[in-house]
Amino acid sequence: YKLTVPQKVKAHRGSCLLIPCQFTSVRLVGSSPVGIWKVGSKTGKEVSRNNKSQNLWENLNVYLVGDLKVKNCTTLLYGIQPNHAKKYYFREETITYTFYEFVEITIQVIDTPAQMMEGTLVTLNCSAPAPCADENPSIRWDNLLNGTANQSETTRADGNKAMVSILTFTATFLHNKKTLTCTAQYTVGSVNKTAKRTTTLNVLYAPKKTSASSQAGGVLEGQPATLTCSSEANPAVVQYTWFRGNEETTIDTGPTLTFRQVTISQAGVYYCQARNTHGAETSPPVTLDVLCRYLRSDRRVAWEDNLNVFFKFYCLSHYHLIKRHEHQSPYLI
Repeated sequence: YKLTVPQKVKAHRGSCLLIPCQFTSVRLVGSSPVGIWKVGSKTGKEVSRNNKSQNLWENLNVYLVGDLKVKNCTTLLYGIQPNHAKKYYFREETITYTFYEFVEITIQVIDTPAQMMEGTLVTLNCSAPAPCADENPSIRWDNLLNGTANQSETTRADGNKAMVSILTFTATFLHNKKTLTCTAQYTVGSVNKTAKRTTTLNVLYAPKKTSASSQAGGVLEGQPATLTCSSEANPAVVQYTWFRGNEETTIDTGPTLTFRQVTISQAGVYYCQARNTHGAETSPPVTLDVLCRYLRSDRRVAWEDNLNVFFKFYCLSHYHLIKRHEHQSPYLI
């Protein structure tokens, strides 16, 4: 008795797996052969019996595509997961023999997101075994990302047939961190079986949506003030730079620009620049409003307009301030 199977096979998590399998035996195979796969050892738990998974073992779906009457035990597995990485033994029930040879499945876990640069044309491949020429799987993508998908049959290096779907699209920063799933659907008798593979897109791009913000309503002279710069980028922003007005000289770096005791002379327009390894972007300008403290002038200028009397005061920093009454809050003009 001899079983011919690959000793080790690799599978991607969430995909399907074809195990080529043939056997020889001294005894004749019965008219209604029964193929069984066991897990762990020759006496291990039954994973499947013919085309039925036993008790939905570990949610693994098994389909015997070979013809046991001609001693072909080729098997297709669906929904491969890391917990399925074990040794599997085959038994043919009518000859009451479990073969010593086994196939060991190792799971190749690919969690690293597909990396791509914004603006480039990206091609992603999704393939599925096609063991039966008249029952090829159909492959679909859950999102074409404004691109196109084309499906065709190909022959792998090991000689096995496979269906391949090629998705082509132009990457944008909006695609970053999106999940993309391809699904292979097989028709097994009157039942549809599926295998899925999901990946997370990793789109590299220069800073976007860069903005600077200040405290609403302005800051009273002599009080602390903070301007904040924010931006979206992948990889993350490595440097924030601050500028004032039309000046090109850097006044500070970092995501915030802080004034411990802001003065009137520091009031004005500011902007920031965000930079990563793929480029830089400058924010629209933001205005820092400084509300000045007032000091009543020694030279009071008064005038009457009907019943209202107005007083004109001067800011400590020589900015004009007009107040209707002395105890009202200050404001700028």
